[in-house]
Amino acid sequence: MDMTMALPHNRGSGDAVPDRRPTILHMLPDLALGGGQALLLRNLVRMQDGPLRHVVASMGGGPMEPEYHAAGLPVFRLPLERWSALPTVVRRLTEIVRDQRVSLIHTNNTPRDRIPGQLAGLLRGLPVVNSFHALAPTPLPVPDRPQALPRFLRQRATRLVNRALIGLNLTGLVAVSETVRTSQSAWLSLPPDRIRVIHNGLPLGEPLDDHRDRMRTELGVAGRHPVILTVGRLVEGKGQRLLVPMMAELVRRRPDACLLLAGEGEDRPLLEAMIAQAGLERHVRLLGQRFDVPMLLAACDLFVSSSHYEGFGLAVLEAMAARRPVVALFTPALLEFMVDGRSGLLVRHPDPLALAHAVDRVAADPGFAAGLGAEGHRLAQSFSVDATVKNMLDLYTEILSRHPIITKCNATF
Repeated sequence: MDMTMALPHNRGSGDAVPDRRPTILHMLPDLALGGGQALLLRNLVRMQDGPLRHVVASMGGGPMEPEYHAAGLPVFRLPLERWSALPTVVRRLTEIVRDQRVSLIHTNNTPRDRIPGQLAGLLRGLPVVNSFHALAPTPLPVPDRPQALPRFLRQRATRLVNRALIGLNLTGLVAVSETVRTSQSAWLSLPPDRIRVIHNGLPLGEPLDDHRDRMRTELGVAGRHPVILTVGRLVEGKGQRLLVPMMAELVRRRPDACLLLAGEGEDRPLLEAMIAQAGLERHVRLLGQRFDVPMLLAACDLFVSSSHYEGFGLAVLEAMAARRPVVALFTPALLEFMVDGRSGLLVRHPDPLALAHAVDRVAADPGFAAGLGAEGHRLAQSFSVDATVKNMLDLYTEILSRHPIITKCNATF
């Protein structure tokens, strides 16, 4: 069993003293370059000097691991590559709970982190909080042909397991948006008020526009207009396949238009082929995984989102905070922080021509674009990481007040 751990956070200088703060154990499926991993790191950095101590257990490694270590967060890596390893992982988790004097476990709703986390919590008698980051699956209809039956039965079994886990030992449920709360409560047959909404937040600051010219030169887009940015995993649900035909139409209207796609994923070979087939190599660039999204936002003229569904839409909110006008394919979650026609343009149907028309409308009117950016920036100020952290700490404190630190946690398993 592979296990690594960062040095504990040192709260002061001189000789180390035992950290007696109640400890929260945060569960992750892996330490990949994902939005959930980055959000948790951002939140934990803000929480480190607060009233609670935080440690992380991940069921796999990944490139985000050094970032957690650099932040001084204790990280335990317990690879769960096969479900046959679950008993071993749970046993090790219970030892971590005991040794780290954990008072509460927070899972993130993937099977790889939620099932081990809930089982360890059950064995140690600890409260467990689970966060829903995504929409629930759309229920499949009863199949009318045998070939569809296995998929239907798998979804039905998954739903039953999820309902059972909810009733097992979950003390708190969190959704990142009202849209996710509505979706998950219907899927799990729960009253909506059982789930608390805590929106994702950003470390708000002034956009990095001083870097605009340098970044445009580095990216090879100096003198191009409009420079369009999109950020997200290259997977079907993020909709980048719509953006290549969108650019084919836009380039006919604006020959200097350029689209920058930041992110990696399984759709990359398909997108490369689509770009080559359309002859858009000069106009569409795949940047790969980037860690400098604020700098990319400084370089672009507008942001486009082609996601078919979103639990929240943090990339759109980040663009708004950077005063960039947004064109986005409509998903209900965006309405929680975006006003169509005032802080951005929402395209109601997944149509490349409609997306191209919306982008062209913004590019054609600098005053309109600036107005969208200014209003988006104003609306984004309500979604700070400090507000997210405060709401999460309030939830932890509320739960811990009802579940005093349990001496069973310090017993030998």
